[in-house]
Amino acid sequence: MFSEIRQAILPLALRKLKRRGDLERAGLLIESLAKHWRDSEPLQVLIVSPERDASLLRESLPRFRNIEVSVRAEGDFFPSFSRFYMMTGWYRQQMVKLHVPAKLGFGGYLTLDSDVCCVGDFDSTTFIENGRALSRWEPKRHHTWWESAADIVGVPYDARTHGLSVTPNILHGDLARQALEHFNSGPVDAMTSLGFWVVRRIGSIAWTEYSLYTSVGELKGKKIGVRALGSSPHGLLSAMLAHVGLDPVKDVEWVADPLFVKMFADGKVDAIEIVPPASQELRARKIGHVIVNNAVDRPWSDYFCCMLAGQRDFIRKNPVASKRVLRAMLKANDLCSNQPEQSAKYLVDKGFTPRYDLALEALHDNIFAKWRDYDAEDTVRFYALRLHDVGFIKSNPQKLIADGTDWRFFNELRRELKA
Repeated sequence: MFSEIRQAILPLALRKLKRRGDLERAGLLIESLAKHWRDSEPLQVLIVSPERDASLLRESLPRFRNIEVSVRAEGDFFPSFSRFYMMTGWYRQQMVKLHVPAKLGFGGYLTLDSDVCCVGDFDSTTFIENGRALSRWEPKRHHTWWESAADIVGVPYDARTHGLSVTPNILHGDLARQALEHFNSGPVDAMTSLGFWVVRRIGSIAWTEYSLYTSVGELKGKKIGVRALGSSPHGLLSAMLAHVGLDPVKDVEWVADPLFVKMFADGKVDAIEIVPPASQELRARKIGHVIVNNAVDRPWSDYFCCMLAGQRDFIRKNPVASKRVLRAMLKANDLCSNQPEQSAKYLVDKGFTPRYDLALEALHDNIFAKWRDYDAEDTVRFYALRLHDVGFIKSNPQKLIADGTDWRFFNELRRELKA
């Protein structure tokens, strides 16, 4: 992925009382880069600053033939209504190091702060070896933000492992984009999502640019267990991976085995898709943790998770029986929602699950009553688009809806079962 490093990113905001000092430090950094850059082509240094500082920086920073400095305002990359501007300056600088290179399509790039200085000669290939960047790493146990970032991203935290250390360091634009896309969720963009976590973890450091970059990168290359390739869980997980910028074909390894749950418990696969009450049973055994819960995590929680299907000929010839089956299913949904204790006891008495407490927890975790609020056709459209994008289906949503759905009974029962 890495072939050369010819670009650098420097977020720079001049403080009101220390503007001259900030300028001098930035000038010393550029001077040190010019002294030690040993490549035939200039090093491109992009400085991103608040609008109020951009003109002064353009006028005041030193110029060197082998360092191509450009200054651009934050507003060139972040719209005026972005939650980016609600972050403190420290978090804004971290966002600049990820968002701007991703937006501009950088390859490998060097991250800089104005308080660093170059002390050794380097060129475009100094920090590349066999296509990999020679980045700086640190033990995760040294900083609490690693555990926080792992929780935010949804990956296990292991204090024995290492992550990318502080600035200066080497990143890649594609991976920076992938890190930010992980936090996009429908209308909620990465800036809003990450800003929320800053507020939620006030008093501590919720994340850094390197902890996000590393933690999202740790999702790649994992083994995912499914019962069978081409199954519904395989399709759903592929759509979820694509939603956060991962390639479900290239970035993970699929392991098909009927005993995929046991493989996960034994540590032979890294992730699985599982439904209640089996998910509660694993949780009770303290095995794994939840990365995505489609009952509460958007956009998945905005749509039906399951669907009732029948043979076309049977439904056409037996409309009364078909409607009775659907009515029974919907009334069962309401029963589970309104009388979870009775429903959990029924599941145990009939041998569906051995533990009442886990059955009750599963019923509380699932939002059965929301079937009246969801849009069935919109659900088909939503999943058809995503399954088409990852190659699971060939038909477009319009064709699937026209040829494969019939909402007459469902709409009639929605009106009938209003209470």
